[in-house]
Amino acid sequence: MAAKVFVLGRPGSGKTTAVRHMHELYSRMGGEARRVRDYEILYEMFLNDQKEHLGRFQQSAYCGFDVLDMAVVDEALMTLEKSIKKILNTRVDYANEHSLNELITIEFARDNYQQALKNFDKAFLQDAYFFFVEADLETCMRRIRQRITFPMDGERPVDDCHYVSDYIMQTYYHKDCEEYVLEQLASDFALDPGKIIMCRNEGSLDALLKRVDRFMEQLVSDVAPLSVVGTK
Repeated sequence: MAAKVFVLGRPGSGKTTAVRHMHELYSRMGGEARRVRDYEILYEMFLNDQKEHLGRFQQSAYCGFDVLDMAVVDEALMTLEKSIKKILNTRVDYANEHSLNELITIEFARDNYQQALKNFDKAFLQDAYFFFVEADLETCMRRIRQRITFPMDGERPVDDCHYVSDYIMQTYYHKDCEEYVLEQLASDFALDPGKIIMCRNEGSLDALLKRVDRFMEQLVSDVAPLSVVGTK
């Protein structure tokens, strides 16, 4: 069976670092981890927008892009869900049906997670875990500026170093999500509160990784009788 984990939070919050550590831990257990994120979908939509002159995106500095038509972000999530369902429907599971043998991390950032998650079928959300990585706006903006110094791959940033403009951060991503996540998310979507984790990431890298360690221990304990290797 596959375990789905939504890894959510502002650009620059530390989502990617958390996801990479989840995958590393899972690989140590002999499992297969798959990463799905909306950035690739949005990037392809941006390229098509540039080609067709649709005016839904605007190119920004450092080969980045800003979304001008916010309907785009909902469309991207609907496409994201379809791609994950296709993965789940076509995968071949050779393990015992009670074993945890695949981890799918679902990664995106939005200003309003109540609205964002409405783009997914409720049934799709029911058995998922939600790992929110939260950091204050200024910290996220500083991290974004730092990561754009990484090497470029042709015309686009290497891996996860894509740029998000200060304007978008200050106008679209300015609201904190912690209060909603902790107080209302579970009831809005009939979720298990025990599967919703809020991780503040304004301290050290080690602190973030240790929080991910504890989460992975919880996930494996909940879903399958496997032990986490190297997380103590």
